[in-house]
Amino acid sequence: MNTILKSSRLLSLSATRLSTLLWCGFSQGSTSSRPSFQIRRNCFNFVTMKPTVYVTRNDYARIGLDLLKEECELTIWDEPSPVPREEFMKNVAGKDAIFCSLNDRIDKELLDQAGPSLKVIGTISVGFDHIDLKQCRERGIRVGYTPEVLTDATAELTIALLLATARRLLEANKEAHTGGWKSWSPMWMCGTSIKNSVVGIVGFGRIGQEIAKRLVPFKPAQIQ
Repeated sequence: MNTILKSSRLLSLSATRLSTLLWCGFSQGSTSSRPSFQIRRNCFNFVTMKPTVYVTRNDYARIGLDLLKEECELTIWDEPSPVPREEFMKNVAGKDAIFCSLNDRIDKELLDQAGPSLKVIGTISVGFDHIDLKQCRERGIRVGYTPEVLTDATAELTIALLLATARRLLEANKEAHTGGWKSWSPMWMCGTSIKNSVVGIVGFGRIGQEIAKRLVPFKPAQIQ
């Protein structure tokens, strides 16, 4: 009895690490539009004592992969690029879990190939259109994703691109490297000031709101 309980705790911890250490943000419960993930002690088989995980590329964060290796048996596509479909199909059979990205199509064909042992799919992406959620629900496969993980980064890059465009940074950089800049000129490459300008934001969800917050210190006349 103690052995079974210890094994259950180990496998639950492994499932937890698949979600947290590899950046899978999971929601509890099931809805029609969002995938869900719930840790279940009996979600992995007890044949190897370690859940088997197929990882679809080798350039995920090393610290996460190393920690996962402590308690899971990993099969990793050893390239910093999406795993070819044929390779994916060949190696996913019999695995307990898949850790993937938005480049990897998880459809009925692949789930059939994986077989009934597959219980968890974690994707390092905000979106999950590449995963057939209907098929996963029917098979009892829990799906994890990373909501909001890119909100700040996207907002920051948007501000960076806005500044680069308004102040013609890319053009000026090119001129400096190709000999176009000869000497100082009062109006050359001045660009446009964000201050007192009108800045439009298309869509005002999480990312749009974060962009607006970052724009305020630049003192635009309006943010629309």
